[in-house]
Amino acid sequence: MTSQTSGLVGQFKFNTLNRFLFPNKGTDIFIENKLVLIPFFKDEESVTIMDSTLTPSGYNQHEEFSKSSTLYAPYNKLTLMVTNLLLLNCKFSVFSCITMGFTSFNAMKFNTSLFQVKYNYYDSLSTPVNDNFFIGGVERRSRNNFSSLWGLNEAEMVEQNFAALRVGIQCEVLHKLFITPAIAYYYSAASAKHFFKYLGKPNTNGEEYLPVTVTDNYSYGITYTHPDFNYRYTALITYGLNIGYKSPIGPINFNISKPSMDQHWRAYVSIGYRF
Repeated sequence: MTSQTSGLVGQFKFNTLNRFLFPNKGTDIFIENKLVLIPFFKDEESVTIMDSTLTPSGYNQHEEFSKSSTLYAPYNKLTLMVTNLLLLNCKFSVFSCITMGFTSFNAMKFNTSLFQVKYNYYDSLSTPVNDNFFIGGVERRSRNNFSSLWGLNEAEMVEQNFAALRVGIQCEVLHKLFITPAIAYYYSAASAKHFFKYLGKPNTNGEEYLPVTVTDNYSYGITYTHPDFNYRYTALITYGLNIGYKSPIGPINFNISKPSMDQHWRAYVSIGYRF
């Protein structure tokens, strides 16, 4: 499968952090908006099997099996990352980080009805996998669609719409030695349209929750009730501790953290700069 896209990307950057490694005051803001204009697509394949048995109406019975197409609609992708450190004194700083990502398929009122994919009772619009948001890991990566979140393995969560808030206290206990305990709240939703409807809802321990059901009326007087997947969301809490040291060869980090959905703690160690 080959794919092509074209689009527009705009970025805004603002940084007043006082130093590159283990800053203790300042703000870092990054905003990116990406408008993709040309859809990705993969041709659909279908097979029809004919049966020689006649139905009461005289027509041959047949069954058709289709291989699902992977179709991508024109979409708008918005990324927001804000990090702030408030210096309390020479040793302590309050650390906060907000990361959000949204994917909208109604960008500039494009008619995307031709690119809808049928999936589990509802029409779903999707993006290429490598253009989703990848959440998890301890250290921030250079790619803008990767968001760190203590307690999760790198890129453990893959979403189109999400928000993550982490707060903690950074303490320089000794010269160049920093200890940072932190807690984070993570939330993701299937649809950007319904994103804020359930933001801040109770922890689902990393499991998808379907708060809304719909009822369809079929022929012969049969009704069927099923979840509305457009409203599904996930929420979880993570917490942990990071110990960092500014060494002559670069930063050394030891991190231990845990998500609410797991009984085990996860450890991470890094030495030197990450490229």
